[in-house]
Amino acid sequence: MSPRAVLLLPIALAAGSILLLPGCETGPSYSTQLRDPGSSYYTGGGRGGYDGETPSSSAIVNQEVLDRTDPSNARIEISLGEQKARLYRVAGGSKELAIETRISTGREGRTPVGTYSVLEKLRQKNSSLYGSWVDGQSGALIQGDGDSRNRPAGGNAEFQGSPMPYWLRITRDGVGMHVGYVPNHPASHGCIRVPNRIQPLIWERVAVGTPIDIRA
Repeated sequence: MSPRAVLLLPIALAAGSILLLPGCETGPSYSTQLRDPGSSYYTGGGRGGYDGETPSSSAIVNQEVLDRTDPSNARIEISLGEQKARLYRVAGGSKELAIETRISTGREGRTPVGTYSVLEKLRQKNSSLYGSWVDGQSGALIQGDGDSRNRPAGGNAEFQGSPMPYWLRITRDGVGMHVGYVPNHPASHGCIRVPNRIQPLIWERVAVGTPIDIRA
């Protein structure tokens, strides 16, 4: 647990308002699901997105603050260095932490730093760039970590964009927050992946226009 979490724990427990989510989920491994176009990573698994183990998805949810957080007072802050996202309630000169969670951002500096706002909010969205290539007749996997701009050899290849459930667009060129696999390091093409138990909670409290601050 991070030093910040240790400091928050006695305060929140005293108020009876904190929920600790360890985030060790059962199911097929990420690599196994990625190789299978029919897996819940691609089909949504009933809840949308990756259903398997997320090793570093521990999160703090301050339920009392979360209950008072809505699009009129919500603010998201992303720390690339810490690989953490925080949802705050900002009102009347106060800034209260509602959620703190592990995330996985873009590898090799692909997630931009700056001040943004939510540009689009969709419960279900599929990537138009990244996903898998499958045989259009048999459905057999041709390429698991594919790019729609680079078609594999063969005339039957069909592209299936990766699901990005609980999508929040941040930039016009396609960077956003969504449910996804969260390892111990930056691993995405630029998007901010959030554990599947946490992103819906954030998604429900924000709207188009909610401020997002991304820091190094």
